[in-house]
Amino acid sequence: MRINDSLKSNFAYKLIGVFVILLILIYILLNLPIGSLKKVWSVNTQNHINSYQISPSGDWVAVGQADGLLFVYQQDGNVYVSYQFDDPVRKIIFSLDEKYIYVNTSIVSCFSIHEKKIIWQKFKKDFSVEDFWVYRNQELGFVFSSKFNLNRLFTHTNSKGITTYEFSLPEMFERYHVESSDNGAFVLICQSNGDMYAYQNGSVLWN
Repeated sequence: MRINDSLKSNFAYKLIGVFVILLILIYILLNLPIGSLKKVWSVNTQNHINSYQISPSGDWVAVGQADGLLFVYQQDGNVYVSYQFDDPVRKIIFSLDEKYIYVNTSIVSCFSIHEKKIIWQKFKKDFSVEDFWVYRNQELGFVFSSKFNLNRLFTHTNSKGITTYEFSLPEMFERYHVESSDNGAFVLICQSNGDMYAYQNGSVLWN
């Protein structure tokens, strides 16, 4: 009888121990920060950052500065390439295949990451690039703004920067936003006063 009592007592202690361990594990799991981040690297660029972009795969980080410098960082935080533009970098976008970075400095430059040089540039005399997009088919859309009046142009190009179509946007005195479909075929313009315009390949669908 004493042996059985001893076995029962040991089993009870073990059961209590397992229960306590489970409670501790549950408490730890419930109180751990969800989605906590681990710092991989950090740098000080010594200048004001105007724009930055992470490539689709996360292999590259591009940073554009107010002094016109473009830095492309590797995953370990080391600089893979840097390039000096004449004007401040306003916006940067990676191509989907991560071969190129499109850099807006009032003109848009297609910069080859591996060749470490500019492949082509998109600009218009007396205009500056106000905004631009890269579509899933690797083509691009641009909004050009006149330097002297309210004239604006929407330009669609292929991946080599060659214009496929272009049309004038209406004069807009209000704040506005331009949105384009993923293939660049449809363009929607919304003004803060409620006016809206829809275009398809340069033709006005409605306004």
